[in-house]
This record gives sequence, structure tokens and C-alpha cells, in this order.
Amino acid sequence: MPDVTTPFEHDAAVFRAGRDRIHALADGLSEAQLNWKPSHREWSIAECVAHLNILAAQYLPALQRAVEAAPPCPDRPRRVRLGLLGGLFVRAVRPGSRPVRTAPSMRPPASGALASRLNAEALLATFDTDTDAYLALCAAATDHVDAGRVRVASPFLRALRLPLAAFLDGLGQHVLRHAGQMERVVLSGGFPK
Repeated sequence: MPDVTTPFEHDAAVFRAGRDRIHALADGLSEAQLNWKPSHREWSIAECVAHLNILAAQYLPALQRAVEAAPPCPDRPRRVRLGLLGGLFVRAVRPGSRPVRTAPSMRPPASGALASRLNAEALLATFDTDTDAYLALCAAATDHVDAGRVRVASPFLRALRLPLAAFLDGLGQHVLRHAGQMERVVLSGGFPK
């Protein structure tokens, strides 16, 4: 990734890298390939994208409200402290972290078969729109928001209030985590040709 100078530029670079990895993998695959599942317990590529879209639908409005309401901070720090809980959140959702059971409200539509039945093209279009919204949010916050001081309540667990920086870093890392999961789906035995 390129050198960055603010936490928001770093987060934007992570979101771009995640989108690039997902499209490098998904573009050119058939609907059947995008919906194929290695097992009943594992997600298809389309289900991974649906999960990311579910998160974005809830997190983006909360993050946007926080940035709009943030007091101006022209001398914001270049380094941001995530705090103990913020650091734990990022470590829990980034690539390589131990799998955590996904809460029902964050899961894609259930499919007991070895293929999901999702419109992968529409899901990818929504994913791109959401990524653009994350990038716009990072750009809007770059000049005046202290990402370590602005707190945001999780839309999934209101008691969890973390710095804006923790949510942006964690959500970007989570996209990369699922890009890796999608790559494993393609590399698993049985992937349709």
C-alpha cells in the first residue's frame, strides 16, 4: 500500500485494496461459481459479499452521522489511539484472526444447500457503492476530524462505543479478511470450472 499520512488515508487505502482483491477474484466468474459453497457450513463468495453489505448498511449511516457531528479539530494527531476495546475489535475482525461466530443479524440469507441463491452481480454493485461511501467518508473526515476522540456506537451492539478510527480500521480490515475467505473458496477442492 502507498505511504499515507493520516489514519483516514490509511483506511481509504485498505478499503481500496479490499475492493481490488474482491474484484480481481470475482470478476469473470459465473453466477454459479459465485454462489458455490465448499460445504454446508462455509459461505459462498456471494454470501461473503452479502455479509459485507449488511455491515455497511448499518455502519455507514452511524459513521457518517459521527463525522458530520464531529467538532472541528484542525490540529488532530497523526497517530491515533484505538484504546483497549478498539484494538481488540480490530484484532478480532482482521485477516488471520481466529474465526468468530457471526451474529444472526450480520449473516447473509440462509442456504442449507451447497450453493447460495443470491444475485451476485447486484451484491457486487452494492459493495462498490458502499466502498465509495466509505472512501467519501474518509475524505470528508481527513481535514477536520480527530478519529481517536470521536466515538461511535455499534449499530449491532449499542453498548459498544469505540473511536471512529477503530470502526474504520476494523471494517476495512474485515473486507480484506473476507477477500481471503473468498480466495480460499476458489482454491478449495470442487470449485466449479
